[in-house]
Amino acid sequence: MKTALTDMGVQKLKPGIYYDEKLPAFGIRIGKTTRTWIIQKGQRPRRTVTLGRYPSVTLQEARRRAHAAFSASHIDLASI
Repeated sequence: MKTALTDMGVQKLKPGIYYDEKLPAFGIRIGKTTRTWIIQKGQRPRRTVTLGRYPSVTLQEARRRAHAAFSASHIDLASI
């Protein structure tokens, strides 16, 4: 599900996977006890890469890590 991820909003999300409207293929996986920042890489099969856990890694830091991961992989964010 695509949603506008915010610090306050992340705290209230129910279990599931949520992708950011601002940064394609970047999101958060909400479990029963953990909240994990993720990105999806590749076409088929897609690979999930973990960026860190919330709140140890903030939304701002997770977005920065996602940009760095996409840049290192030479992935054009406009094509996702």
